[in-house]
Amino acid sequence: MEIKTLEYMNSKAWFRSLKVIYFLSLISTILLILLFPILISAERPTKKFDLEKSYVLCNDGRKLNPILENIIIDDNGENVADRDKNKAGLICNDYDSRSKVEQIPYTDKFIAPPNSFKFVPAYKIEPSWSKFIFTYTIVILVILIIFEIIKRLFYYIVIGKFKPD
Repeated sequence: MEIKTLEYMNSKAWFRSLKVIYFLSLISTILLILLFPILISAERPTKKFDLEKSYVLCNDGRKLNPILENIIIDDNGENVADRDKNKAGLICNDYDSRSKVEQIPYTDKFIAPPNSFKFVPAYKIEPSWSKFIFTYTIVILVILIIFEIIKRLFYYIVIGKFKPD
């Protein structure tokens, strides 16, 4: 019986064909993972509205936290909701000061002057790019390890050693 070495196996056409198939399947698996991030991550990093870091900037320079002041922001996070624009204006103009605000006749309600504040939205990236790249790296390393195990098992079956000479 002839001793099978890697050099001997490389002289066989079927073995070289199998190596080409192995290499192409490895490359195609990695490319598939890189081209379809949905397979390894539930969501690509996207810009999302961050209410906690957003604020209402009054004309006098004060910053109001919409959460603490109970100011409602519209659904897209671009501005103060229409129903709370007057409230934000009154808070910015300190509605106890009668000179800056106007009282609605025959009521106890006040109207804030127009353009008395500006909403400054803040955004965050979720999930972070570092987490996304870390996940990619781990998945590719796992794929490489699996393919290496397959290769070593094949060598053991054909040559009789996990690491051929």
